Amino acid sequence: MAGHHGGDPAPPAVHRPRPIPVKPQPLSTSRCVGGRGFSLPHLRGRVGVGAVVALLLTGCGAEAVPSPAATSSQLQAEVVATEIVVGNQQRVPIGVTDHNTPVTDATVHVRSFVLNGNTGVFKGESDAPFKGQGLEGGGTYVAHLTFDKPGDWGVEVTASRPNGAHTTVRLP
Repeated sequence: MAGHHGGDPAPPAVHRPRPIPVKPQPLSTSRCVGGRGFSLPHLRGRVGVGAVVALLLTGCGAEAVPSPAATSSQLQAEVVATEIVVGNQQRVPIGVTDHNTPVTDATVHVRSFVLNGNTGVFKGESDAPFKGQGLEGGGTYVAHLTFDKPGDWGVEVTASRPNGAHTTVRLP
């Protein structure tokens, strides 16, 4: 017997178990969910908006380098998805704020890395245009990245505004 889905003709989403909360660690990483992807809900509260992880990941290989020094810029960026799964061209929504106010005029670029301890291997990159038409000022920047295997992933978000404000944020 088919279950009731509230009149929604779309098939129900694949049920995935909720990730078990992870104890805070010096370098918090995204965890595999059911062997199919990784989850980001623990970023809120453990990694603040605009937090910079001590990783500078290069496209030529895996290498750990100290983070750039913090600046007085109030431009901040954060991945706003609770879960991202393995697959081609997965949607990665990014929120950008300036002085805690959402902005819609930033240029955003996202790079992805497979993490292995304190190193990472560059896997891909995408521009993230703003998607908010018809939402009266609301919306997110959306990158499309390929996550080819489950495991620990990191992203580097670079955002800049026409007024010169600029930030680069690295999130596990």
